[in-house]
Amino acid sequence: MHRVRPVVIAAFLALVLNVAPQAADLTTWSVTTSAGQVLVSGDGIERVSLRQGQEVAPGSRIRTLDDGRAVLQRGTDVITLRPNTEIVIPAAQPEFATRLIQTIGDAIYEVTRGPAPHFEVDTPYLAAVVKGTRFAVSSDSSGSSVHVLDGRVLVRNVGDGSSAMVETGRTGHVRPIPGYGVQIDSRIGGGTGNDRSGPGNAGRSGGGEP
Repeated sequence: MHRVRPVVIAAFLALVLNVAPQAADLTTWSVTTSAGQVLVSGDGIERVSLRQGQEVAPGSRIRTLDDGRAVLQRGTDVITLRPNTEIVIPAAQPEFATRLIQTIGDAIYEVTRGPAPHFEVDTPYLAAVVKGTRFAVSSDSSGSSVHVLDGRVLVRNVGDGSSAMVETGRTGHVRPIPGYGVQIDSRIGGGTGNDRSGPGNAGRSGGGEP
């Protein structure tokens, strides 16, 4: 009977231990499109131009200028940044989840559906939390809004803690006004990410699960 040499056993074990696929990188985004002026900065790094094919890691701040547009992708999740928009990918990310900060501007988010809420976009006035959907976020000094293109989004007023579920085709609005809560357009398709209706054109809605 032939004896199996230790070196052969070691080689076999190394092969077995390496067959498992590497875990997907859930923190780094790839730039699939960059047009016009798109800038990126980070900890200790001044703003530089962001080009197609580059990767963006947590701790980065991405800004599109007047003529800038960009598309970021991570797996099947996609972020489309319109001109004069800024998002931040915080260095500290929740476990098994994603948190982004949109400080200003307009962006569209396409998020892969999961079993539980796992994707959050924060603006100065609201937080949008989803399991998976397509939605547009708009924010400026007058307030923020979320327009749901597909699915549903839980929108929370970060000032007073109130929340509302926004369904497909509707828009939720938050303004820095005491008692404003989360206002939802009373008709489907009644608003967009750039439309911030006042209380007279929108209705309140209770909270719920996204």
